[in-house]
Formats: sequence, structure tokens, C-alpha cells
Amino acid sequence: MKRKWFNLAIAVACIFSMSVPAMAAAPVVVSEGKKVKMNFTLESDGKIVDKSFETKPFEFIYGSQSLLPGLQKGVTGLKGGDEKKLVLKPEEAFGLVNPQAVVEVPKDRFAQKDIKPGMFFSAPGKNGAPMKGMVKEVRPATVLLDFNHPLAGKTVQFNIKILEVS
Repeated sequence: MKRKWFNLAIAVACIFSMSVPAMAAAPVVVSEGKKVKMNFTLESDGKIVDKSFETKPFEFIYGSQSLLPGLQKGVTGLKGGDEKKLVLKPEEAFGLVNPQAVVEVPKDRFAQKDIKPGMFFSAPGKNGAPMKGMVKEVRPATVLLDFNHPLAGKTVQFNIKILEVS
């Protein structure tokens, strides 16, 4: 008799488990410590200045790497498959233009003699790490170098697609 009740209990348990739908696991969302894989395009003044859709996706650990403040805020809570357009003001993106980051350098400090506006040069920064500066203006005896990020002072747009969050 005990065996009969045991078999009946097993049968009921099996029937019950088949009739109750499995609870879906909540999707993993972008949050502290999560590994995020995403594609993006970055636009400024209506032109694409960077993209990852045709190359390798951008990967980062949320919270442990320095992301633009507006980008970090914009991806928070997203999950794999989500797409979003983010329009970021300069303060949320690459910062405001810093007039002190524009310096005048004597021409004789350059090995290259044919210097033109728009060219990039590296110079050691305060901590010794190289800083990239763009030639803003060439004067008779000096060169005006701008060490601001090229997108400083600009509103930018990110079009992102979260590929995976783990």
C-alpha cells in the first residue's frame, strides 16, 4: 500500500510540474560589475566620427572603466537586444573646451618643418604620459596646439545596441 501512495505522489508531482509554466529568469541588465558588449555609432555635427557595428563590439565592465558620464547613465538598466539613441551635451560627453589646453609652442621644437593646421602631435603631459594635440594655427615663429579632445564643446549622439550583458 505504501508503494502505491508513493507512485501516486510521484505521478501527481510530475503532472503538476508539467502544467505549471517554468518561471523565466529575469534578464541581466547593465549594472555595477556587469560585462557589457555593445555596438555603437558616434555622431557629431551630423557626421559619423566612430562606430563599432562593422568592427569588433565595444566591451567594458560597467563601473570599473571610465565611460563618458552621459553614456554610462544612458546604458544603465538596459539588457541584451535593447537599442537606444543618446544625445549628450558637452558636459555629459567630452567636456567643455578648456582655453588653457591651447598652448603656443616655438616652431623650432618640432622636428617636422612642414606643419599644417589639423595635424596631430604628441607631447609629454604633466604625469609624463603622452598627450595628443592638434595644430590649430601656424604662425611665423610658433605653432598653436590644442590639447582639448576634438569633440570637446560639442553635442554628440550615440546610437547604441546592447548585444550582451553578463
